[in-house]
Amino acid sequence: MRKYAVLVVLSMSFAVIAAAAVTPVSSNDVGTTAPAVRTVSNACLTINANLGYDTKDWPSTHGTQPDRLFRDATPSSCSAPKTCPGPYDSPADRVYDAYSFYNQAAAPICVDVDLTADCNVFLVAYSGSYDPASLCFNYLADSGSSSVEGFTRGFSVTVNPSQTLVLVAHEVNSEECGDTNYTITLNKICGGYDLSFTDDLRRSQICVSSITGDWQYTVLSGKYMGVYSGSGIVTGTGNPLQIISVPSGTGTKDLMFLNFSMTYWAPRYTASASLKGPGGFSSIMADRNTRDDVPGCGGPVDAAAAQK
Repeated sequence: MRKYAVLVVLSMSFAVIAAAAVTPVSSNDVGTTAPAVRTVSNACLTINANLGYDTKDWPSTHGTQPDRLFRDATPSSCSAPKTCPGPYDSPADRVYDAYSFYNQAAAPICVDVDLTADCNVFLVAYSGSYDPASLCFNYLADSGSSSVEGFTRGFSVTVNPSQTLVLVAHEVNSEECGDTNYTITLNKICGGYDLSFTDDLRRSQICVSSITGDWQYTVLSGKYMGVYSGSGIVTGTGNPLQIISVPSGTGTKDLMFLNFSMTYWAPRYTASASLKGPGGFSSIMADRNTRDDVPGCGGPVDAAAAQK
């Protein structure tokens, strides 16, 4: 009898474990089971990342958010944008990664975005900035359903001229997906510059690509006022990020062979740069608080204001 009782207990334990292993993970909060699969055409950037960590594919920030949005199973689109679905009202810290992209075009663009993840990860788009404590602030779009076990979820979103698109990937349930692999694919907004800094004295402004090393340096006042640009080499990744120019460049007043260098220390929110050329041309930029900078080169800061 004792042997039989032990066998019964073991059998019951096995049954409980087996049932837990096949419990499905919900990809949305309305019970829709059909996968909303999208595929970005003509993708210009693929970001391969681990949740909560930096990736070499694109600059990112990380943290936790105290709630998440309601997943309404409807992906946003440029033709049918939707309002923020509101918080799910499930307080718990969830790990997130945020990526910023700037639209330098003179017209709105429709950007297609896809997310594929090994775990239950949701993707949301914001305009300008993202506040994890206010999930509907600056809301633009979301994928409707989260990516579960490799399913691709996507949406499209309109990004206006001189607007920053912030993409936020986060785990759906607290402590569920830390360090999980995921991929973001997007089009139309990947090129150009992803970092922009303004001199403390508003004498100059720079934009750089932390991926390609391309740079644009705007001198806002003085004899050499104008816009200069060139190609650079990324000599450091992470902190500090350093870019030095190849020995050439273009700009106003026929200045050639420009020498550009820049250092950006993200944890300290500081950036510095210099631009030198023939004929005694020299400009030095110091930005001791990069958090108050306006994205973009030339437009947000005008030369007239700098000369006052």
